[in-house]
Amino acid sequence: MNDYRRILFIIILIVIGNNITAETSKTRIKQNYIDKNQVVYINSIKNDIDNEQLSKIIDSIRNQGYFKLEIIEKVKIDSLNYKVTINLNQKFENIYIHDQGSVINFKDKQIKIIEDKKHYIIKIDELENFLIKSSEDIANKGYTFNKIKLINIKQFDDFNLYASLNVELNKKRKTDKIIIKGYENFPKTFLKHYLKYSTKDDFNLELIKKKGEEIQKLGFVRQIKDPEVLFKKDSTLTYLYLEKVKNSSFDGFIGFATNEESGKLDINGYMDIRLSNSFNYGEQININYKNTNDNDRFLKTNIITPYIFNTPFGLELNLDLTKKDSTYTKDKQSIGISFLIKNKHNVSFHISSL
Repeated sequence: MNDYRRILFIIILIVIGNNITAETSKTRIKQNYIDKNQVVYINSIKNDIDNEQLSKIIDSIRNQGYFKLEIIEKVKIDSLNYKVTINLNQKFENIYIHDQGSVINFKDKQIKIIEDKKHYIIKIDELENFLIKSSEDIANKGYTFNKIKLINIKQFDDFNLYASLNVELNKKRKTDKIIIKGYENFPKTFLKHYLKYSTKDDFNLELIKKKGEEIQKLGFVRQIKDPEVLFKKDSTLTYLYLEKVKNSSFDGFIGFATNEESGKLDINGYMDIRLSNSFNYGEQININYKNTNDNDRFLKTNIITPYIFNTPFGLELNLDLTKKDSTYTKDKQSIGISFLIKNKHNVSFHISSL
């Protein structure tokens, strides 16, 4: 009677021709839970049970809380069919995890974790997601190829388990070199001061993707392909795929005539020039000129050059000239210096003369 009271997990290996949901080069697998015995059907084209696939199934069962499952029997029915009976035993709801001084920052995790004085309590059905997120967190600290697992898994009480977190770290990687593809003349000062790339930084793939989004905000360049990374034995290379965006424009009409009274050459018309990164420094040059038949002349010039001499400082020049006949002239000039601070904000200082 005791055997009937146990919850059994039956794995029946049987040849079936339909509804294949997972496939490897040697084994096709279908998993279903169709009754109280939780029957899993596996279509195997090998003459033995695929132990690797069976291990994956057992791992998936454990991830549901059945950490104390036992394989009761493994019976060969015929040349292709096998039956494996597993006793699930107690189902656990939570697991107490003790972190043995790893580099994981648990507070960064966007999963449900209850913190007490010594441990972290995680629901069993969130465990796999927790391990994946933790591995990503470690990778973003420069330990790209890491291994994380639970060891010393023990029963804590009737519904909870206890385990230690084991993390194996490889050599810490830095962003050793940034290589631009497509727009090779992209101003390198923007890599350093705007995107904050540095060879001293730990390699962080998530941060690299965010920097790609920042590139799109510049206006004079766009990212045409997601960044790629080449891991060499002794270095890490990051490739950025960029394309220059042409935003410059010219609009105007200029006429030439001789002044009958003075005999001088008069220039009439208007001109509106807007240059954006034309010289590959990320500069902005705006020139607006207008001369009417009444000899009224207007000239406005604005020049912005960021990160001069590869520093966080930018330079801005403004010139505003107004002349009406020969009786009134207005000349306004200003020079400004900007300094890039955190979060892409600038602090500017301007000096004007009238």
